[in-house]
Formats: sequence, C-alpha cells, structure tokens
Amino acid sequence: MRVGISRRLVPVKVGDLVRIKEGVDDPDLPTSRVGLISEITFSRVFGEGGEVEMAIVLFSSGVTLRFHKYFLEVIEEKC
Repeated sequence: MRVGISRRLVPVKVGDLVRIKEGVDDPDLPTSRVGLISEITFSRVFGEGGEVEMAIVLFSSGVTLRFHKYFLEVIEEKC
C-alpha cells in the first residue's frame, strides 16, 4: 500500500486524513501537520454576505483547529 498527498483542491469530508499545507502557522499545530476531519462547518465572510466551508481538524495531540479547505491536502491511499 502506498500513501500519497493530493495537491489539487479536492472536496473534503468528515473522516478524511489531511495534512495542513506549509506556510500555515498556529502555535497549537503539531509538527506532523496531519489530522482527521471531524466536522464540516460554514463561516460567514464579512462584507461579502456569503459563507465559506471550513473543516474542523482533530490532531493526535487532542487539539482541534479550524481551516479553510484550501489549506488542506487530502492524504489518499494509492493502489
């Protein structure tokens, strides 16, 4: 079994294993940058009147953080 990271913007869903892209900084972000999507939420865009899809990511450290799907790379199994 091979594992790869998808570099294209793919739809994310609850249960996906993801890696947070380089350049994203948060003091609570583990060094592995790998977590599991536990929830999909929507946040309002100020001044736009719309909403954007956000993913709540659970890390092995027990920390949960929220990210826009643009900053996520889905880890996929390669056959």
